[in-house]
Amino acid sequence: MNGSFPLEDLYTQYRPMIMKFFISKSLPYDICEDLTQDLFTNLLKSQGSFEGRCKASSYLYLCAKNLYFEFLRNKRNQFNKACSVPLDKISHPVTYRDAESVLIGKEEVKCVEILISQLDEEEQELIHARLDKYP
Repeated sequence: MNGSFPLEDLYTQYRPMIMKFFISKSLPYDICEDLTQDLFTNLLKSQGSFEGRCKASSYLYLCAKNLYFEFLRNKRNQFNKACSVPLDKISHPVTYRDAESVLIGKEEVKCVEILISQLDEEEQELIHARLDKYP
């Protein structure tokens, strides 16, 4: 920033606004805290990039929005990397009656595990309880 606002003051004043922004995106609270911390860490690393053409709150909101989009891109890339199984490698087609057949290959299992890990704890327990029925 341009020195008119010490970073500590910005953090104290605008942290709640930034947290509300991330929470409004339906992200888990711990992820919101991490992204908020990352925003202010990035601000510290790039001191001097704020030229004062807009309000500090507008600048921080723009930084938060960009950080959120970066977070989504990273999640999408992680998902695509984990689930990039070509259709011809799936051993047999998935049917309603034979849904557990999807879990045969190691890559499919890894993909499902990643998806399950992104659910909240209660949903994870429910899925694991249902999957335990299948050998």
